[in-house]
Amino acid sequence: MGMNRARKIIKTLSWEGLSLALAESCTGGLISSLLTDVPGASKCFKGGVVVYTPEAKRALAGIPRRALKRFSEVSMQTTCLLARAVKKRLKTDIALAITGYLGPAGGTRNHPQGSVYIVGLSGKKTVSTVSKEFRLRGSRLKNKDRAAYEALKVISSLLK
Repeated sequence: MGMNRARKIIKTLSWEGLSLALAESCTGGLISSLLTDVPGASKCFKGGVVVYTPEAKRALAGIPRRALKRFSEVSMQTTCLLARAVKKRLKTDIALAITGYLGPAGGTRNHPQGSVYIVGLSGKKTVSTVSKEFRLRGSRLKNKDRAAYEALKVISSLLK
């Protein structure tokens, strides 16, 4: 199911002449992998970063330490900062970021285990934002697949 959606995304991005960048935390590069499994992805997928730790979020995406301390490394605010950073750094039309606690450990009182945050941005001057927050239950691998699929749905919604 995710592969079909990834094919449609790459086809639409290529057809429209649009570019995409990703910042992945909890999915560990799975979304990038799904997209780059599609022949021709290099025409529109400019790259992504796996920002799995707070240190990676700071070093690779330039998220300030104070923002991570204030909002938490897994939150809607941090996810939005990641999407903005990757969009700006790779100069793309569309960017998506995802963070979450997929289990079986992790989480905080405000952002419990199973929390996932996705932010997609599109446009150059006027930026459209699609955000999604949800909680997952189940095994880590199942949650990772579901989170990646939900992220692909957000990218698709930005292309309509």
